[in-house]
Amino acid sequence: MSVEPGHVIVYHYTLVSYPAPGQNPFEIFDKLDELKAGVVRQTCALPLSVKMLQADYAITYRYSDKNAQKLVDATIRRADCGR
Repeated sequence: MSVEPGHVIVYHYTLVSYPAPGQNPFEIFDKLDELKAGVVRQTCALPLSVKMLQADYAITYRYSDKNAQKLVDATIRRADCGR
């Protein structure tokens, strides 16, 4: 976890099996909407996360592949939780 300027908390995740041998490494980009929806649902269900969002923090989930190459950021803000 790290904190970036502008009240952004960043959780860093490494997908240690991505891409799998023979897997298209760009496949994840076809599922970004699904990924973001799941992250929003989980974040908004956690009371501590909701408190951070209500205090005008943003929460970013940063995903990298097994080679430490950044894949995607999913940033959640208060409005994403309907609050």
